[in-house]
Amino acid sequence: MIKDITIPHPCSPCESHRVINLGTVSRVEITCGGGMGGLHWYVYGTFDEKPQIGKMAYLTDEISGEQITINPNYIVTIKEKQLVKVESDVTPHTNYNGKTCKKHIKIQYYWFDLMDNITAGTKYDGTASDKIKNNFILAEDKIAK
Repeated sequence: MIKDITIPHPCSPCESHRVINLGTVSRVEITCGGGMGGLHWYVYGTFDEKPQIGKMAYLTDEISGEQITINPNYIVTIKEKQLVKVESDVTPHTNYNGKTCKKHIKIQYYWFDLMDNITAGTKYDGTASDKIKNNFILAEDKIAK
């Protein structure tokens, strides 16, 4: 099922807002052991070759660019997802009470199903933000020097 998803501005006011589709990646769930309810985490990247039992797998993390070595015995699931990077200039939001701050870019990463149609919103919308909060991965702030 194709869904139309709009990613809203992260705050208000926001000067510019753009969505960059980074393409298809593997969403790999990795466990630390411990059985049901044990600690696990997700890595988003591309494998050098398909993981095989008894052979270490090498995955390039799409967010950090680092190569990660994974023991296939600890892989719980691998799902193909769409990785999206959202860049927003939130400098106007950072400036307050007449104080001027340096250029402030907020970068956010989200994952979506492959068939979802992702677009950039035109304003801040708390309700729309709530709908995609489960797809959120990571946020970074870049402030001009």
